[in-house]
Amino acid sequence: MAGSSRRTRGSRHGLTEMEASRVFQNGISSSGLGRGGGKATLSDDSILVTNFGADAATVSKPITPKSASDLGERMILVPQQLNTNLKDDEVKAFIAEHFRPYLNVVVIVPSTKRAAYWADVATPGMTLLANNLQEGVERLRSSIGNLAALVNKYDGVDLPDDACRLLVIDGVPDTRSLLDRYDQGTLHDSDRTLAGQIQRIEQGMGRGIRSNDDYCAVTLMGPQLIRSLYATGASAHFSPAAAAQVELSRLVSTQVANRGMFAVHEAFYDQWHRDPDWMAAAKNALIEITYSDETTVDPIAKAQRQAFDAVRLRRYDVAETALRAAEAGSTDRRVKGWLLDQIAAAVHPMDPGKSQQILQSAIDSNGIVTKPIGGVVYKRVDTTGMDQARQAIQYLKDTYGGDANRLMIGVNGALNDLMFVREESEAFEQALYELGLHIGFRAQRPEREGVTKLDVLWGIGHGVYLLLRCKSGAVSATISKTYSDEVSGSANWFAKAYDHTFRATPVIVHPSATLDALATPPPNLKVMTKVQIDTLQARVRSFAHSVKDRLNEPAQVRFALSANYLLGEHFVQNNTVVPKKLQ
Repeated sequence: MAGSSRRTRGSRHGLTEMEASRVFQNGISSSGLGRGGGKATLSDDSILVTNFGADAATVSKPITPKSASDLGERMILVPQQLNTNLKDDEVKAFIAEHFRPYLNVVVIVPSTKRAAYWADVATPGMTLLANNLQEGVERLRSSIGNLAALVNKYDGVDLPDDACRLLVIDGVPDTRSLLDRYDQGTLHDSDRTLAGQIQRIEQGMGRGIRSNDDYCAVTLMGPQLIRSLYATGASAHFSPAAAAQVELSRLVSTQVANRGMFAVHEAFYDQWHRDPDWMAAAKNALIEITYSDETTVDPIAKAQRQAFDAVRLRRYDVAETALRAAEAGSTDRRVKGWLLDQIAAAVHPMDPGKSQQILQSAIDSNGIVTKPIGGVVYKRVDTTGMDQARQAIQYLKDTYGGDANRLMIGVNGALNDLMFVREESEAFEQALYELGLHIGFRAQRPEREGVTKLDVLWGIGHGVYLLLRCKSGAVSATISKTYSDEVSGSANWFAKAYDHTFRATPVIVHPSATLDALATPPPNLKVMTKVQIDTLQARVRSFAHSVKDRLNEPAQVRFALSANYLLGEHFVQNNTVVPKKLQ
């Protein structure tokens, strides 16, 4: 790539130009079906085409076992789905007290940061990374009464029999490369992203059963993981055998719902002590499961491989044709934009100008993809005639299908990332964006869409907006001049992007409500500290609980918004504070 036409990713994604130009070549990543090829039974075999170059026609005719009855036995229970009020700390404490002393517990965590969360209950030396993994596995195989935290290792580890009788999957698996992270951000909560997450989770669940007579209890935990599984319907991506075990476990769950962790203990006890009724049910659940002798190859994966092969031969027109067919066949606007981004990369070497035009089309479908050199045209958030209660009802119905339990799980997952920690700014901003949608605001992320340095914009009704700058990871004792200048910049941008008939209140989310002596903020600046954010979370949970079974009653939804101080006309007054000036 040469000259000013060169396409680049924003530094926000952390990609080099070489990586950026090869996005479409790398095939399925976390937004597709993962990269691990070692799993014995894949719910989708497209990875064999994208990553290994296998012929799609051959892959579609696999050699399969007659049935799934030769798999090991799993009981899969999700305490936080049974009781949406259960906190991670409660689940962890129960596992440490009631399970660890008598058997081996293995917790698969997505990161060293999450491993640190388990450090106070883990067996000393059993936070397992590459440098001590083999030693830790040997200890699990030779003794019991251990609790091990296995860091981001969802495959390639065998823990048969007593080496692991309780397997805990804690949290959503981390993406493994910069390209994966880009894809996951671009396709947030899309079916493709969720499919990749489920495949890694299923790989992880297989660590504890290594033969047909092996058995292992499985617990899934963490608000974001539970949200992915239940609030978004991702569980539909399990393989047939895993899906059958999940369904059997769901039937068990109906008998212990709302009875707390002790009921989960009772259910697991039946498996560990080889209760005949449970064993028969577990075997029968799999005996009728057969593997199809024909498998489906994802047409997008097939097109990506064709494009990759064509680009290696410098047949850029062929690459474009393959990806265009995949884009035309997609009904998800996010996926269409993501594919147009890849088409632009394929076209660029032969026609940089056309590549830029394609990028503009991509943004119309998915505002998160690569931005054209000329920038993007901002689209205002329209609040004309907005009815907040009906807007909230529509969003909650569209997102959760009217299922009260899914709604509560989804709200818990969305709010979980509103934490004042330095490393999680992206997650915090996304959570604030989603919070607005849950309570009927119209929301936008202008910076992520390449418009301006404004983290979140809420349209709260009747031409009134909140401009949210998130500094939840700040460590200073005051709101600095730099931060206040950024907020002023957002206010100035709004005045130009909208006009005098619209009103906006700039809000900074910061640990402190005190302005530095040199700070010169806009006159109507408001602040949300941890106190206001925590209060807001509680109010949103209360609102969700009040309306979860009453989404067909707009008057009741409006009443719940009002009762929890969430109506747009009173939101600023009840959920923000006026900053103080440092004397």
